[in-house]
Amino acid sequence: MNTSFARSFRSWLNGKNWKKMMMLAALPTWLALGAGHALAQPAVGGQDTAVNIGIPAAGCTTLNQQIFAASNLVRYCVATGSADVLHPAGNGGTYVFNLTLNNAACAPLNGGMERTVQFQDVAVGAQVIRDNRIKEVTSTGFFTLAANVGHILRWTGRALAGVPATIVDDRSLSVVCLNQRLVASPIPD
Repeated sequence: MNTSFARSFRSWLNGKNWKKMMMLAALPTWLALGAGHALAQPAVGGQDTAVNIGIPAAGCTTLNQQIFAASNLVRYCVATGSADVLHPAGNGGTYVFNLTLNNAACAPLNGGMERTVQFQDVAVGAQVIRDNRIKEVTSTGFFTLAANVGHILRWTGRALAGVPATIVDDRSLSVVCLNQRLVASPIPD
């Protein structure tokens, strides 16, 4: 069949016009998908460092933090903090430190995102054997950041009462936020 329509159609296919038409027809779809996808783009941030920082005796310090400017959107975030805690000065004791992810400068004890680090020196006869290990600690927390308010997520360290100061060696805080919440788990809390 060699009609003028068939010849025109073959000519159109052999040329580059059909590619332009297809791209032009797909453009509104791509824009619509891209705009919806951009709203759900994750915000990623954090920091890591090998610079030593001290946890004061009977005190609390911020190891790392991520600052969020006020946004008109509610954000749902996952934060992971990690740190290497060194044995404090002294011999023959039990030393306990708490590391916590929170949005408070010095969170109350016994929270779900708190990790306890314990060094326990052991007396064997007249000799004290130090617990010289570096304790590697990690915690993950889930946060809902309200709209129109600035927020600070913190990875903090605290020495319990009567415990001397210590050093935190390597430490990091990683945060990922979305504007959408995941579907609730069928497993109860």
